[in-house]
Amino acid sequence: MEYYELTTIIIDALDECHPAKRHELLEAMEAILLRSSRLVKIFISSRDDQDIVFRLDNYPNLELTSDRNAQDIKTFVEMETDKLIKKNMLLRFSEDREQLRTLIISQLARDASGM
Repeated sequence: MEYYELTTIIIDALDECHPAKRHELLEAMEAILLRSSRLVKIFISSRDDQDIVFRLDNYPNLELTSDRNAQDIKTFVEMETDKLIKKNMLLRFSEDREQLRTLIISQLARDASGM
């Protein structure tokens, strides 16, 4: 890291790391932050598992919740559903296309839970 003025490390979905091993990864990240003579930024995305929340509590963080992107998800689901209907890949033989379209969109958007 001595060759670069700034190093950025990105860890996505830390909560998916094995719970017994993720503390080792977090310890390694802290060691990098403490020992580097250059600027190091670490971005970690994760669900709020308690061990992760506790360990990262002293670092700047930004909490994003799934309700903030619900409209984006609904819009995406509508567009994709409409594409499939237009290509006759969905609801091709349906008697009540609009009712089923609405049901599919609402169910998928609701069940996505912000993902």
